[in-house]
Amino acid sequence: RLTQAKPGSVCIIEEPESFLSPVAQRALADALAHLSVTRNLWMIVATHSPDILSRLPTEHLRVARRSAGSITCVVPKSRARALLPLGLQLGVVGVLLVEDESAKAALETMLNQDEVHDWSHVVVKIAGDAGRVVKAIEAIPQDLDTPRFVGVLDADQSTRAKVSSGHLLFLPGPGTPEQCALDAVLHGSVEFCSRVGIQASELGAALEESVAMDPHDRLSAIAHRFHLDRPGLIRAGTAMWLEGKSVKIDVAQLCKSIFEKLPGPQLW
Repeated sequence: RLTQAKPGSVCIIEEPESFLSPVAQRALADALAHLSVTRNLWMIVATHSPDILSRLPTEHLRVARRSAGSITCVVPKSRARALLPLGLQLGVVGVLLVEDESAKAALETMLNQDEVHDWSHVVVKIAGDAGRVVKAIEAIPQDLDTPRFVGVLDADQSTRAKVSSGHLLFLPGPGTPEQCALDAVLHGSVEFCSRVGIQASELGAALEESVAMDPHDRLSAIAHRFHLDRPGLIRAGTAMWLEGKSVKIDVAQLCKSIFEKLPGPQLW
């Protein structure tokens, strides 16, 4: 009996979920954790139960893999990775609402470059404009376990939007995603041409012809001229813009703020 085990004992338990309902499996996991802490026991639990896994901190999980006739234990990078060997996947745990296609391309580029957090179960959706983002965030209950909704407005909205919800954040930068991407293109046209596969002289001509346009229309004109995907241009320009040291700090803070508003770390 575990209640009679001496402090410091190593207790090995194999598939304790057998014949138990999901509710009972979670309760058993809680009881084992309680015994481990209160009686100073080491618990090694072999399980295929996602319900038991859901009650344990991700850093305490190990995945056993068979390879070349031997079995190795690896540390999963996230809870989602721990569930994959069971043939299970987490659903969407976070929805990030942005104003438009440009904001979506910019934010997705920022998340893809973030090496600290796991964004595999977070999606970016377009609301239509800043007002719709604000209305949606204020209307959606934020006491749900999953998914959690977070609004991410363009930087130029930081002085305009009337924000009353803690689940509204702003993209970094001095202006719209189009402006930030265009600034990067103007200051690094050679690198940009290499990224998207066009000639520097042709880009120079396109930039000169569109100089009187606002950033949104200017990028659209460039995309149309070279038969390129406009969100792809935003991504390429944003990736270049993110290379700035001060920008990286701002993006890291945004990613941290978004992640803190998502469901608890036990899901990751």
